[in-house]
Amino acid sequence: RKTRFAFTLQKDIFLLKTLLQVNPWDFGENCWEDAVKIFCTRGWVVTERTGTEEEKTDRASLLEEIEKIVEAAEIQKIVVVHRGADDNEFEEVCSETSTDSSGNDLSTNHETASIIPVVNTKEQVIAEKKDADSSREKCLKALVQENTPPGPITFRRKRARVTEEELMEKRQEHDMYMDTKRVELEECKEKRLREEGERRDDIAKMQLQIQKEHLEQQKIFMGILSKLIDK
Repeated sequence: RKTRFAFTLQKDIFLLKTLLQVNPWDFGENCWEDAVKIFCTRGWVVTERTGTEEEKTDRASLLEEIEKIVEAAEIQKIVVVHRGADDNEFEEVCSETSTDSSGNDLSTNHETASIIPVVNTKEQVIAEKKDADSSREKCLKALVQENTPPGPITFRRKRARVTEEELMEKRQEHDMYMDTKRVELEECKEKRLREEGERRDDIAKMQLQIQKEHLEQQKIFMGILSKLIDK
């Protein structure tokens, strides 16, 4: 008689650790998201009730780590898209901006061009936030429900109250994590804009210095030429 193969918590933990050790991006862009969906939504982990609380905590921690990797990749993807859009609008912005802060003509100087940030419209920001919140709620609820072993009705009711508290705690942790990422992105953005502004000012100063030296050389040349003519 053949024994039926069943996934246990130990096997799930081993698979999750293996998943973190390899690089799923080598097998396609959606492999991380597929892995999260498989481990969060599947209903055939029939031996989970026999696992220990420590094993359940380890499994939940590994899943949370993978989810953070997916979220970080999504944020990076948004930044790359914004930078790509900035590059496409580079020439148009340069043609509209022909002077710098000092009033110098820079329309023909391509080295002074900088990356202008693209700001999403209000509707796009609201829609993206709703989609992100909905996706996060589904993932967190699936993670909490999966870690809830079946039992008597009274135990289920008591456990339901606990899972709501766990869900609120995970939501707060996720909010803090996302706020930290937003602050880091804003700081990087401000630093990049500040460096670009300093670079533009330095180039403008160099141009003014070159123009002054050119005028001085012209004056010297005209003086020498007038002396030769007088002789």
